[in-house]
Amino acid sequence: SPFPIVRLLYSAVVAVCVWFVLSRILNVVPKAVDAFRSNQLAPYISALASSDRNKASALFDHDLRASKSDPGAYELIATACMQAKRYDLAIEYLNRGINECRGAPKEVQAELYKGLCECYAETEKSRPQTQAILAAKHALDLVPDSVIYLNLYGYVLADNNLQLDEALGLIGRALQLLKKAPEGPDTQFNIA
Repeated sequence: SPFPIVRLLYSAVVAVCVWFVLSRILNVVPKAVDAFRSNQLAPYISALASSDRNKASALFDHDLRASKSDPGAYELIATACMQAKRYDLAIEYLNRGINECRGAPKEVQAELYKGLCECYAETEKSRPQTQAILAAKHALDLVPDSVIYLNLYGYVLADNNLQLDEALGLIGRALQLLKKAPEGPDTQFNIA
């Protein structure tokens, strides 16, 4: 009978339309989030451009009064500091965030440690970069099956020519996990 074929075609057309609309919406959302984040960063970037550490710190501290235990606030400040290559301030505020956000989910705490590792990797000129290694290890300890943190810790060890067998094992494990779930939320390599 032609009726089931018509229903099937109708369902297929509706599914394609829904997919098309959702793909357009989902494509716009990241752009909107990026624009929102750029607007949030603008005053921080401006304060950091003046090279007056006290001015930048005063702005950061003012904003943190309202959101002292919000890890996102510390990440935003660290992002601005890292963009301005003010790793000293990024380290200070990431450490504060780690202390203030101990009750946050482990994944969120690990992100703060990841940012700290990235800052220490930029500032510790002599090898081994003990602070960078320690920060990467803390991130991995919080989320041990994370592709990102396995990779981060493995590469920090390798970059410092330490525990190369362990580094290779960590990176290999990250690759295995990545092959199993190539599009999971843990596989997006966002740098703060």
